[in-house]
Amino acid sequence: MKIIYHGHSCVELQLQNGLHLIFDPFITNNPQTDITVDYPVDFIFVSHGHAHHNGDMITLSKKNKAPIIAVPELTYYAEKESAITYPINLG
Repeated sequence: MKIIYHGHSCVELQLQNGLHLIFDPFITNNPQTDITVDYPVDFIFVSHGHAHHNGDMITLSKKNKAPIIAVPELTYYAEKESAITYPINLG
């Protein structure tokens, strides 16, 4: 497993099986990031609804057909934007 910091809140796990998991994909308008929204991901995890954490979740989901895994309120919003989602509750 490889852990990659992409700036501010955005972190990626590259697994040995080739999967790319991204956490809190704040990419657009993030001066610290080293990636673009064209970055390949398999799963998107979002911790909460602040723009500097969920910023590009919908774009990444649509481009990669990757599910957004987050609390239901975020996934309901993402579903309305035609993103793939998997709602989970904390705790």
